[in-house]
Amino acid sequence: MVNKKQLVSYIKKELSKFEALTIGEQKCSNEAQTRSYLIEPFLEILGYNRLKDLVTEHSADFGDRDINRVDYAICINSKQPVMVVECKRFGKKLNDKDAGQLNNYFVNTSSAKVGILTNGIEYRFYASEKKDSILNKSPFYIFNLNNYDDSDYEMLSKFHRSAIEIKELIDEANETHFLSKFDEALFKELMAPSDDLIKAISSRMGIIRANDSVKTKIKDLINSFSLKSALDKLTIEETRKGGNNGIVTTEDELKYYHIIKTILLHHKKIHSDRLSYKDQKNSFIIVVDSNIRKNVCTLIFNGKKRKMLIGAKEFELDNIDSVLALKKDLTESALQYFD
Repeated sequence: MVNKKQLVSYIKKELSKFEALTIGEQKCSNEAQTRSYLIEPFLEILGYNRLKDLVTEHSADFGDRDINRVDYAICINSKQPVMVVECKRFGKKLNDKDAGQLNNYFVNTSSAKVGILTNGIEYRFYASEKKDSILNKSPFYIFNLNNYDDSDYEMLSKFHRSAIEIKELIDEANETHFLSKFDEALFKELMAPSDDLIKAISSRMGIIRANDSVKTKIKDLINSFSLKSALDKLTIEETRKGGNNGIVTTEDELKYYHIIKTILLHHKKIHSDRLSYKDQKNSFIIVVDSNIRKNVCTLIFNGKKRKMLIGAKEFELDNIDSVLALKKDLTESALQYFD
């Protein structure tokens, strides 16, 4: 059994020694050089041997048309590829056309489950749709050798040859896409409310038949202010149903909760639906997965005195700016729970 912490530590150490940008600028003027000096060394960091695991120019047969070849097929303990890699030269900006080319190769490599598009610096990871043999149009993970943090070591460890579980990766990718589509659909619905939504709201207001004037009024009222008010009520109701033992969640606590949540959601790995809070008699704890053990931070309000605990660190909160200044600490605290 591979020790995850050791694997993360190994990837972190190897990446720190890999001066990709310098190598690219000095040695990579075409695709072949990019593959040799950047892409293959990166794949080796992930445990893939150039001779044993990487099949170069793997055939992706398009039937009656000429045989096309994907740059790399990655095989693990078998002759059947589980991932395909399409490479572009260093410095080329990756685009939808490149992703379409990768998808064409992927479709014609039936055993593959993951597709990777890269220019040696940026790596875009795509997964197959749940019911189809095509890649999702959006990558479920993007890694950039010029801009990464601790959360990337964790994510890359899931692709390491010694630890990779293809089914788990696909399930995680599909969940990521589902949540992303949900967020986008909800946003679009609220930005331009449909007749069905307005009808549902008017019905709950006790209006049997809403005329055009009433529909317009309801539509205008669906905005950030009304949504925040509804969200606050929903949060309090969820806490009440969970059993609050007489604890009352204050507006001040909710205000800080939403500020901290907004800060955290600036990071692409952190998802809104996994953040919540636990209101206790002497503290207000922001958690992940409704799990008190996954503590992001603890707020303690005692009269006018406010402080925040992040791990073993304690910070005085004089105002909202005090919270904003803790963005890095808050984000790092939350990311440890987003594998």
